[in-house]
Amino acid sequence: METTHAKVKCVECHIGPGVSWFVKAKISGLRQVLAVITDDFSRPIPSPVEHLRPARDTCEECHWPEKFHGKRVKTFVSFSNRNQVDPQVQEISLHIGGRNPETDQFEGIHWHVSDNVKVEYQPLNRQRTSIGAVKVTHPDGVVEEFAIDGVEPEEGVELEWRTMDCIDCHNRPTHVYDRLVEQVDFGLLSHRIDPNLPGIREDSITVLKKEYASRDDAREQIINTLVELQAERHGNAYVKEKGELLVMAGQFLLETYMNNIWPNMNITWGTYREHIGHQEADDGFGCFRCHDDEHQTKFGKVISQDCDLCHDEP
Repeated sequence: METTHAKVKCVECHIGPGVSWFVKAKISGLRQVLAVITDDFSRPIPSPVEHLRPARDTCEECHWPEKFHGKRVKTFVSFSNRNQVDPQVQEISLHIGGRNPETDQFEGIHWHVSDNVKVEYQPLNRQRTSIGAVKVTHPDGVVEEFAIDGVEPEEGVELEWRTMDCIDCHNRPTHVYDRLVEQVDFGLLSHRIDPNLPGIREDSITVLKKEYASRDDAREQIINTLVELQAERHGNAYVKEKGELLVMAGQFLLETYMNNIWPNMNITWGTYREHIGHQEADDGFGCFRCHDDEHQTKFGKVISQDCDLCHDEP
């Protein structure tokens, strides 16, 4: 796993400044130490956002919504099993926003955490992939509440209002986990997986999707599994000829696996996913939890799913 926060001390985010939170962290740590000693903890370990210190006390020590970012171009590069050589490139211009120095108004995506707007919501499950009511308090004191019909909280979940902050979208600011297919496509783009090897993309995905009993088993099997799949496609003579390239590709796949998967902790692809964007909206992750054209006020105003709210269309 790679992260932009790798050199930030753990306590700066997990605890933050001040004596009171230091004491709370120490008390909580006693419970966690006991759980480790008795081997009595969840696998995978949950990430309960409700137990985190508010982002204004941690994230905003370095980052601040007042900063105006304007628009930023993000590039998505992908391949397909039919075409491993010529990537599909998609660029979108994200409206990150912030306080516009020309208009003195908050705009763009960072409007959600501006200092003069309060956004609250009621999660219907512990993963926060299903959202009930949403409440927006505007600078003039006007409050709008958006609700969605026909939804109920998950069993055991009490409806509580949470004030939206950075972590509600940037839920993996560190401890970042990769997406399987994106990593294979990166391997092709960087030529650590030679795109001229027929069928290598599909075989690489198969190798990474395979369940290995342990990380040691993965070390022993991943390169051999890739070579065997290529041998089934093209024969042993081809594998002998391309052996060096296949080993290089297998080493990249092994590195990718070791950065993301821990079988003994039940951590596999997709265990910890991001709420940024809507690439995994079908599973309830990301913007469409609220921006679905279904949450609406009693007057019929909806939380729009219009693409132009967050980015210029590709």
